[in-house]
Amino acid sequence: MARAQQRAQAIAQILRFDTNGDLTISPDEATRQAPFLRAGDRAELTLVMAGRDPDGMSVSDIARLVEPRMPPRQNGEQASVGDPMLYDVDGDGRTTVAEVQAVIAAVEALPPVDAQRSSNPRTRIERRLADAMGDEPCTLPPASDEATVLLLSAYNATALSTVTVAGQDKTTYTAEVIVEPGETPLYVVASAYEGMIWRFTGATDRIETFVGMARADGLGTTGLPSDRVTFVPERGCLPGERWDSGSGAALRAKAALAKRLDHPVAAVVGSYSIDRISLPSGTEPARDRRSANGITVQFGNGDQIELQGGRDRKLTFVPDATDDGGYARLLRQLNRFYPGGVIQIDPKDVTASGQVAPYDILPQQAGLLQLLERDLIEPMSNGTYRITAPIPRFPAGLYGGHSVRFLLADGVPLPEGEPGHSEVIDGATGDCVSGARCRIRR
Repeated sequence: MARAQQRAQAIAQILRFDTNGDLTISPDEATRQAPFLRAGDRAELTLVMAGRDPDGMSVSDIARLVEPRMPPRQNGEQASVGDPMLYDVDGDGRTTVAEVQAVIAAVEALPPVDAQRSSNPRTRIERRLADAMGDEPCTLPPASDEATVLLLSAYNATALSTVTVAGQDKTTYTAEVIVEPGETPLYVVASAYEGMIWRFTGATDRIETFVGMARADGLGTTGLPSDRVTFVPERGCLPGERWDSGSGAALRAKAALAKRLDHPVAAVVGSYSIDRISLPSGTEPARDRRSANGITVQFGNGDQIELQGGRDRKLTFVPDATDDGGYARLLRQLNRFYPGGVIQIDPKDVTASGQVAPYDILPQQAGLLQLLERDLIEPMSNGTYRITAPIPRFPAGLYGGHSVRFLLADGVPLPEGEPGHSEVIDGATGDCVSGARCRIRR
């Protein structure tokens, strides 16, 4: 990892010219900043831009070719981040401007940076590069000669899961994968940016192998025998965000996967947020009403959502037509955010990259509905909810548009979990006692 970090630092040295943080140094950026640079920096920028290589190289190419070319260390000294030999990609003992730019181009293919919480953008870049060039294994099961290989990718899904594959404080989504009838076996490589459970239905006997590229937020499947399911770390396996099947990142990932498997990849399928998708066609059938696994969500006017948690537990939320801030409001939000509803999944049916467990409290607005049903919170004005009794924990995923404001009643303890972007106000003192916005207010 130390050697990978050295490369990361070296590339970051060049990326200081990336003024807008998109990990690309454009001609326009170079032109705008050149008059304000010191002479040495201006000369360096001129050399870099003069050697632009529009084709670039993939991260796997860089990692494979550059690692053996690290300059030798003497007496325990570390290689200087400014040492030009760090960029000697072809190992011929000379470093060209084109080689430097090829390394920069590889940054486009790196994994997203949001999991890196450092406030220093240069540190985040270095961590991304070090992770991508690290030594984590990416060993994929072989595909049979007759198999159709597909790369399935999404950011998240339109439905929430009742079980988590990444802990109580992370949101797990779920999408249905409908396997179409056919004779050709399918080899499916799948990834999702958020925690995801892929629910396989239809002609599942066609699935020869499922490879889940797991992130920190977890990945799982249902409907497939566990001996056909393999999980590998996504980091270092395939480059970039791939949920736009026509993007350059998707094409690079397709080529990288074909190279790793030594087998043609038929297609990259998926989209940003999936409800259900058919394989191998990649079509995404529309659906207005869902009824599955004992859970029913009525769409359209949003006048009922029913969640069944077992034979002796049933949660039914029916909005009051006169209510303008409680049930009805949350139901409208839930239907807007998740037209796929909330899908009940039995943890025993899930094969996952990590631990599988039922949610204590469902994520986001679904969890707020549960707390309302149990009379543990009560709606107030302006999206504020008063916590009137101890609650098991905050619902996961209360970030961005899902965030609310909580008011702790006198004597009620601060709940466990992560309130996200929500504010938690102590009703006795008026102080903000938890949540990301507390830090902003201070």
